[in-house]
Amino acid sequence: MKKQIAFAVLCSTIAVSTNAYAGEPFTNEEAIDEAEVNVLPCDDDLSKPRDCTPERKRFIEEYQNAYAGDHLAQQNVGYDLWQGAGENNELPYIFDPASACAWRIIASRSHVADWHDDAEHINMICRSPSHRRYDTVYPMPDEALQVNAALRKIRSRIRAHTVHRVNVEEIEFDVKRDGDEDHAGIGRNSPL
Repeated sequence: MKKQIAFAVLCSTIAVSTNAYAGEPFTNEEAIDEAEVNVLPCDDDLSKPRDCTPERKRFIEEYQNAYAGDHLAQQNVGYDLWQGAGENNELPYIFDPASACAWRIIASRSHVADWHDDAEHINMICRSPSHRRYDTVYPMPDEALQVNAALRKIRSRIRAHTVHRVNVEEIEFDVKRDGDEDHAGIGRNSPL
């Protein structure tokens, strides 16, 4: 119960500070540049098991869609940044717990969010990075400040409405046909 109360206080503090933040111009090109900072190079070195070109490409495309306001892309970006390179160094993502938590909180505020599902993932991803993936503590005060800063930056860029959705071939997402990533491959008028 104490953990739930502490987490609710963190979320409400973050909510108050992000609501007043004005949108700043941010383009797809800038989103691509930022996404590339968050992925590792795909290496042909056989000593490393990472053959990540499709995952790297998907991440960069979904990163743009996340800034364009796509709920599923926001969830996926948050999860990718949380898992980092994976336990066997097989994934191309940089571990960034503050940004991962911020993206998951933003996704949870979407009009299509499933509160139970998002709350469960926020509970998992927004833990203290020093205790990642363990049932321990929520973000410490300095970590909460990092999450808050990431939230302000992301929210401001989303509110500017200057990043546009792009097709994501790896998940069969076509912007014109599907509308959002939740409908990838099936079209926007299809039931989920």
